[in-house]
Amino acid sequence: MKNNIPKLLLNFISITNINSPLIFDIIRYLSALLCHKKFASDFMNYEGLQLLLDLPYNQRASTGISTCLYALVFHSTIMERLCAYSSHLLPSIISLCLKLVKGEHESACSHVTLFLTLAFQYRAMIEEFDNQNGLSKFIDILKKTSSILDGPPANELLLFLHRQKLKHLCNALYRYIACHTLLYAEHIRRTKDHNGVGMSPQIYMNNKALELEDNIKAAFEYIQSNADYDAIWMAMDDLHRLEGFEVAMNALFISED
Repeated sequence: MKNNIPKLLLNFISITNINSPLIFDIIRYLSALLCHKKFASDFMNYEGLQLLLDLPYNQRASTGISTCLYALVFHSTIMERLCAYSSHLLPSIISLCLKLVKGEHESACSHVTLFLTLAFQYRAMIEEFDNQNGLSKFIDILKKTSSILDGPPANELLLFLHRQKLKHLCNALYRYIACHTLLYAEHIRRTKDHNGVGMSPQIYMNNKALELEDNIKAAFEYIQSNADYDAIWMAMDDLHRLEGFEVAMNALFISED
């Protein structure tokens, strides 16, 4: 019976009306179990993530799915497997995340933002995020949320939730920039056929996590020393075009009021 729990829960989800309050309770229970690596592995074996993503969009169910994504992102082997062998799911994952980030349900927004913060370190994830114009959508959400806090005073709970949202989005944006820095440094190294002086010679695979803590400073130094003055760095160029730095700094300032 214990070994069949993932299959049993997925069967319940598949036969439960998407508009039933029960669907949220089942998915929320599922997300709690996904914290366990063995259960998460069985969940993937039963194509559980595919089933969740195929559910008709419903705010209550999608909020539960956001907690499942947040639980899965902490399992590196699951994320590597997802990026390598289930890459067809990535467009649906990123699409759902971007939809929930701009939604009004704070819990769902928080969970998918935290998911993306950690998922950016997988090349396949950040590339799909860029494919769906995720950076522009993030900046728009930062602007709108900041304008709400600049407007007429709201109650204390709403103020707290909006400030938390800004902080989470800015942290995700930082991770996005950091990951793109490593990827751009690798691009320069491979293009120029250097030996990786000042940084690790690692080739970043689509399904392997980037090692930010050990390499980010070296990557910046490598770019400064080796990038051509007129080189095109799409992620940074887009960030400047969208005034991303100014928007993020304003959002951080407002979130601390």
